[in-house]
Amino acid sequence: MPRQRSHVATAYDPLGPEGMPDDIFRQEALAHHSSSQLDGEVLLMLPRWAKWTYRLLIATLVTAVAFLVFAVVPEYSEGPAVIRADQNTSVTAALQGIVAAVVVRPGMAVAAGDVLVRFKSAEETAQIVSLQREFDSALVRMLANPTDQATRQTLGGLRAQKELMASRLSERTLRAPDAGTVGDVRVKAGQSVAPGDVMMSITSEQARFSVLALLPGQQRPSLHEGQALRLEFTGYQYVYKALTIERVDDGIVGPSEVRRMLGPEIADSIPVAGPVVLVHARLTDTSFVSAGEVYHYFDGMHATVRARLRSERLLTNLIPGTKLATERTK
Repeated sequence: MPRQRSHVATAYDPLGPEGMPDDIFRQEALAHHSSSQLDGEVLLMLPRWAKWTYRLLIATLVTAVAFLVFAVVPEYSEGPAVIRADQNTSVTAALQGIVAAVVVRPGMAVAAGDVLVRFKSAEETAQIVSLQREFDSALVRMLANPTDQATRQTLGGLRAQKELMASRLSERTLRAPDAGTVGDVRVKAGQSVAPGDVMMSITSEQARFSVLALLPGQQRPSLHEGQALRLEFTGYQYVYKALTIERVDDGIVGPSEVRRMLGPEIADSIPVAGPVVLVHARLTDTSFVSAGEVYHYFDGMHATVRARLRSERLLTNLIPGTKLATERTK
């Protein structure tokens, strides 16, 4: 007859009443398994940080792909530039001579007729002193004998010579032709100058300033009026001016033509290595601020400009073949 199980015992006995194994599972475990409605989870052997690392890698990959597809890389045209004043007067020497003293300095305000430079005039001064002595002697004779016609004629000739020498002496003093601000001073005491040499420049108080930029000639087709232009002054970091191109010259010129157009006073200070195109823009103010200090513009100041030409996607720059494939499908 089959063996009957006893349900009286409260403690679990792995052996039956006769000392034989009754079941390999505990009754409590079987009861919990029968009453549970949830399936057991698969045993996970990975640590928690590995799960978050995997998610981070996936997010990084998605971000990188999106950046390659949608990121835009701008292309710029960059070159040197010079600040020009519309009402700028170059003061030149009228006679040959040696500079005795320079009265003004750059940035100094002057009025029309103010003395700028004095030349050495020892010869003219000595002649005027000699003529004055002869004039005084003839005048004494004239007062002693008013009817002496020869002395009267001598006085007239000496007076004319004095006026001529006084005029020559005044030419040995260089004066400001107009009111304004002194720009660059190019002479110093003891320097010999010839007629036509530029001594200094004077910028009018009502002057307006413009920018003359020299951009690479091969980029002329991409430059046009109304294009954005960023100006950065040489020697002043993080000082920028947002400008707009007013005019772009049609022709592309070489270094020799650029020097001729800029003039001898600043042509040698701007390096030009190849063909360039001249780009014009206008400044709407007369000064700029750097490190809390206000600085005024001066004719001939150097700067650097950047003009934005076009924008392309980063993927196109990295893989040029994608650009060709895109153009063929259009």
